[in-house]
Amino acid sequence: TYPEKWRWTNGIQQERARMLLPLSWLVRVEDAPKHREWLEKMAKDLLALQDGSGAIREELGPAGQGQLPPPSSHDAYGKTEAPLIQKNGDPACDLLYTTNFAFLGLHEAAAATGDALYANGENKLAEFLCRAQIKSLLHPELDGAWFRAFDFRRWDFWGSDSDSGWGAWSVESGWTNAWISSVFALRNQKTSYWEITEPADIKEEFQKLEPAMLPPDEASQPPK
Repeated sequence: TYPEKWRWTNGIQQERARMLLPLSWLVRVEDAPKHREWLEKMAKDLLALQDGSGAIREELGPAGQGQLPPPSSHDAYGKTEAPLIQKNGDPACDLLYTTNFAFLGLHEAAAATGDALYANGENKLAEFLCRAQIKSLLHPELDGAWFRAFDFRRWDFWGSDSDSGWGAWSVESGWTNAWISSVFALRNQKTSYWEITEPADIKEEFQKLEPAMLPPDEASQPPK
């Protein structure tokens, strides 16, 4: 169904970015040509909008398929969650919903395949994130963090502030900063998330949680 029938939330780029991790691990589990093809397709479509600075430009998906599209009127501005862009071509990147997930996904894809496509995209993104990091003596609580929005043409923290909950200048410590800094740590240690979690044995814990998370009556039902 990709891309014409894909449902997207704040944009199609975040959907592509979040597919990179599961597809990378799918290659780890079953290294089949079809799985590599899916991963490459998703990465190429994502990186087609990577700016020379390394920033990944946001993009809206097919019309009518978006759950939270840009506001369609002045009155609708700021009423719901929304993208950082109003139309495709706006030079904004989203470090809350796209860039952070893309960073980990590209890292895992490079580790799983050894393909330069993913490594080059990751390295460019890493360089961008180093340059876009907040520096502030006046506000030490922000120093070293990343705001949600970055306009790579203005080279400033900038974007549509229509989102009712997560504005352009918000800092999300759990998603944005934790994901980005964790990938930098993996890069520094020359390892991957797959490699450091592979030894974990969760079978016993999963058996305890499975009845609560996947009740037998629900697990036996066909997906809706």
